[in-house]
Amino acid sequence: DHQQTLTSSAVAAYRFLERTTLTGQMLFASGLRTAVDEDAKTNSTHSPSYTIYNMSLSHIIPLPWDNQKFLLGFDVINLLDQKYLINAGEGSIGLGVSHAGMPRSFFFRGQWFF
Repeated sequence: DHQQTLTSSAVAAYRFLERTTLTGQMLFASGLRTAVDEDAKTNSTHSPSYTIYNMSLSHIIPLPWDNQKFLLGFDVINLLDQKYLINAGEGSIGLGVSHAGMPRSFFFRGQWFF
């Protein structure tokens, strides 16, 4: 089952050097409902809770024509490489296969505003 008792999130952003922004994000989940073992009732307990931290750094570069600009960004998802399940693989959901959450990942991005 994909239900949790509690979820929460928080975001903080700090802009410095006029066009550069550092952003931090926290995501908390109390854990998916699950069963202790095969003989237990479905959804009788919860998997462990987890907290994910993400960070992002972005910079806007003004372009010399028609008030256009280009944004460069770098993101780190799951900064502390927290291990967690997004599906325990019970019953017919996911056909009995559990799915782990995203490991620490790095992304570069660019965006052209015109």
